[in-house]
Amino acid sequence: MFNFRRNLFLLVFFMIPKLAQGVTYQTPLDLVKWEFKGSKFYCELYTNVERFGQISFNLEPNKPLALEMKTYNPLKNASYIILYLMRPSWNESLTLEEIKRETLRKSRIIYESRNEITRLIDQMGKGNWMSLIFFDTKAKELFRVNISNIHLINSLNQFNNCRRNLPKLGYKDVRDLVLNYSSGQKKLSSNQKNTLNNLIDYLEADNQIEKILIDSHTDNIGNAIANLQLSKERADDVATYLIDYGVSKDLLEIRAHGDRYPIAKNNTKKGLSINRRVTIRVLKDWSKSDEKLR
Repeated sequence: MFNFRRNLFLLVFFMIPKLAQGVTYQTPLDLVKWEFKGSKFYCELYTNVERFGQISFNLEPNKPLALEMKTYNPLKNASYIILYLMRPSWNESLTLEEIKRETLRKSRIIYESRNEITRLIDQMGKGNWMSLIFFDTKAKELFRVNISNIHLINSLNQFNNCRRNLPKLGYKDVRDLVLNYSSGQKKLSSNQKNTLNNLIDYLEADNQIEKILIDSHTDNIGNAIANLQLSKERADDVATYLIDYGVSKDLLEIRAHGDRYPIAKNNTKKGLSINRRVTIRVLKDWSKSDEKLR
């Protein structure tokens, strides 16, 4: 039994493809397959490269578009990688345009960029390819990976549609929102309304919200009773805005605390400003949600 397990281990081990120097990894064009998967809060476009690993474009709310690589084997000798935009192999003038370079630390590599990666995926949609070239510490090329845009368009259209419909904020952004106020301010500012609009967009996308807690606080300047009333007016103003834009009143729990529960000392301007706040906490049922805290 021991010899059988040992032989099975060796068989599996040697079946795993090794990353060889001087090799170009590229899936045969007739086998290239791009796939899309996503939800209301996550978009992914990916393809597998033979003997190398998986290449994917990922996007989440309030994060830059990311290019991620997961290799089948550790990149032991590679020191850095350069990402290129490449003309298709049948193009007479094969050219490479550098997009980005990155130091390598592990076999899971992530590029995050609002501009470079967005331009890369847009250009692939227009017929270009992507190339990844790996180098050692002496700037010697080890191997390269070419990713074609064959069979890309349908999945790319799904991915782009998902991108357009993502809320601007994810749960990590909305679960603890803080609106800070000027001294004596009662009504929402335009910036605060923009924050609430983004929250409302999220709430429209997530039907697993159980409760929204609105807690209002003031600094300790002035009369305690007046501060309690001011905190109530601020909390009511936030709640009214949410309700006016379609948030169910039944989800809201409103509490006014006046100058109780400061989170900073009230003996400095900065401390006073921090304490003048309305906090909004969003509670949800994770057992029914398709969003993950990544």
